Amino acid sequence: MSKASATILFAITLAFGQASCPHAQTYSVSVSPVGNIGTVVSAATGTTTFRVDDNLGTVTTVSGSATRMTTGTISPMVASVTCSGTSTQCNKLVTISIASAGTPTNRAGALTNFTATAGTASFNTTPSGTNPTTFKLNAIARNSTVTFYVGYDFPIKADDSGTPTGTSSSQLSVVASATGATTGTGSGTASATVLRSITLTNSATLSFGRLVLPASGTQTVALSPAVPSVKLSGTGSGGTALASPAATLASFSVAGEGGQSFTLTVPASFTLNGPSGSAPITITTLPSASGAQTLSGTIGSSGSFGFTIGGSFPMASSTQAGGYSGTFSTTVQYN
Repeated sequence: MSKASATILFAITLAFGQASCPHAQTYSVSVSPVGNIGTVVSAATGTTTFRVDDNLGTVTTVSGSATRMTTGTISPMVASVTCSGTSTQCNKLVTISIASAGTPTNRAGALTNFTATAGTASFNTTPSGTNPTTFKLNAIARNSTVTFYVGYDFPIKADDSGTPTGTSSSQLSVVASATGATTGTGSGTASATVLRSITLTNSATLSFGRLVLPASGTQTVALSPAVPSVKLSGTGSGGTALASPAATLASFSVAGEGGQSFTLTVPASFTLNGPSGSAPITITTLPSASGAQTLSGTIGSSGSFGFTIGGSFPMASSTQAGGYSGTFSTTVQYN
């Protein structure tokens, strides 16, 4: 009799225990797509912060001097939240928290200054805070999914940071929670292809040395990278180039991201001015390279490129003697 009572009591206790532990609601979160802002040329110094709008996907520069080469908007980052459970269980306000997550790679900094705009989700409170940013959603219907858009500030480090270039990324987390519910977490990624800044250095000036005027007529003075010494030609006669001081080509070096193409722009001509009352001399440039070029190496490493510039001009017997000088500018930029 006592054995039977114990068996019945055990069965009742077991049944009571099963009935008193219903499953709580569960939230699941996903975030997509990757917020790829494209190609960015680092600043030489200081971090540059890009802001990605939560709704329109516009990318603007908040601070710093890095340059985003990719133009236009990107696809906004969308967070999706689903509630699984009974209608009664899902009938609760949902707390959302957005914060930076993980360790940024290469030249990316930690994401911050998060914003959110409703998609199909209904906001119960306004987002507040920068990192984390928190707010509440109204209840999500059972087995339904709601969405909202996420904005953020994306810092890109400069050359002076010493960090690697190339694909650089940073993550954020979106957490959905409610009292008694299983919390859901999703992660989103912002990325950029970061190039080190491109620089141009002039290590030698263009000089035609000392010349003797023609006794008659006009001769063409040429200093070509292919033949790096002054040559005179034409119908005039008597002109010559003296050995000292020696003529020199203008010499330049380009440094930047390995393997990247760039455009080298050299002026077609420039002017030298001489003694008072003399007519200017127009120099036609003779560069060893111009237009589209490629830096040595591969992305993620430093690349280089060197070139020289010579020139030519007409020298007549009537050209006024004296010293002539002038300047010209060359530029480089990534393609």
